[in-house]
Amino acid sequence: GPRANWFGRNSFVHSHEGGDKPHKHEHTGPACYTIDKDDWFRATGLRGGGRKKFTARPTGEQFPVKELEDWQKSFEVVVCDPPGHYTGEGPGIAPAVRMQLALGMSCAVRRG
Repeated sequence: GPRANWFGRNSFVHSHEGGDKPHKHEHTGPACYTIDKDDWFRATGLRGGGRKKFTARPTGEQFPVKELEDWQKSFEVVVCDPPGHYTGEGPGIAPAVRMQLALGMSCAVRRG
């Protein structure tokens, strides 16, 4: 949204009770929180993520929490045969795992 931390120009703390459960805010898609680096490594074998920070009370501006719509709770991955010149470049499973871990989405995989 317009107040996201875009190149350090704007910043706010995404902080509220229940923020670790799938949710969204007005005029947004699914909200995201920090993926723990150990969870990320176990799921993908990749380095990344950070450490979640919890406070006794939420700080910063509080945004009303909205229930996710059904179409925002899952996604589909279609696996196809690679083209002949494919050399194995690209992010692999990382984007799908991020959506599962950070947003609590479920994933269905099908052959294309």
